[in-house]
Amino acid sequence: MKVDHNSNAGVRPSDGSDGEHELSEWVANGEAVGLDALLDVPEGILDVLAEQRRRIVLRKLREGDGRATVAELAGAVADDDDSCPSVELAAASLHHTHVPKLVDAGFVEWRRGGEAISLAVDLD
Repeated sequence: MKVDHNSNAGVRPSDGSDGEHELSEWVANGEAVGLDALLDVPEGILDVLAEQRRRIVLRKLREGDGRATVAELAGAVADDDDSCPSVELAAASLHHTHVPKLVDAGFVEWRRGGEAISLAVDLD
């Protein structure tokens, strides 16, 4: 299920369904983090992870060898985020907004202006 994140509308599935069924299956299958663990996550981390493009970046890095270029990550964002109309716009938003926030939160390492982005933490 792709999810559309719109600050005015909250989180809703982009496929037009209400998403309730998919969410309840996700929780029932044990794929959700335990509530106690979730409640202990620092608010700043939740803010960083609330943005879909940042989660796409972290997934792409985790699925690969932990390293990728801005261009590779922009391609993944353009493919996975229905609100992103082009790879070029994805690259700009990653470069100016999303990657710096992931760096500040300690998730990734990146030298501003450089192409290589790498995981700074073990996400497994």
